Amino acid sequence: MKKIIVLLMVFNIFCFAQTLTQTNKASVTWTAFKTLAKVGVSGDFTSISYTPAYKQNKDLSSLMVGSKIVIDSTKIDTKNPARDATISEMFFKQLPSAIIKGKIISLDEAKSTMTIELQMGGTTKIIPMKYELNNNTFKANGVIDILDFNGANALASISKNCYDLHEGKTWNDVGIQFQTTIFSK
Repeated sequence: MKKIIVLLMVFNIFCFAQTLTQTNKASVTWTAFKTLAKVGVSGDFTSISYTPAYKQNKDLSSLMVGSKIVIDSTKIDTKNPARDATISEMFFKQLPSAIIKGKIISLDEAKSTMTIELQMGGTTKIIPMKYELNNNTFKANGVIDILDFNGANALASISKNCYDLHEGKTWNDVGIQFQTTIFSK
């Protein structure tokens, strides 16, 4: 009788164990700031290659840690083609490299935080991010300082080119958001 009870308990564990699944689709949105009022201008990178560390795993940390993303920063969409061309030419093409790479290196489910290793402008930095998982959508938000990524010349270029539109002020901090879909089975 004890063997039957133990077998039923093991069966229940396997039947009701949660498995998380992710796709290889992701998006990255950025928000840069202009004017003394710090007005945000957001855009999406449109050329992204996302490689999940695992397609399925038992918990969020195991699923996400090790996932990588490669972005061609010159391909953007701000819903304004003229602005897209200006930002691409006067900012992203002024960086030492137009390719941005990221890798999730840790995820703390108890604190809803993760860290990424971000390579941009020939520099690699560790970036903390807060995340949430709602209705199968995983969103992580963080902030980077363009000056930490050899971006002084790119920032000066966009500031000079857009001086009047930015009312003389272009900020060096940029909000970043990573998003992907995760299903629970």
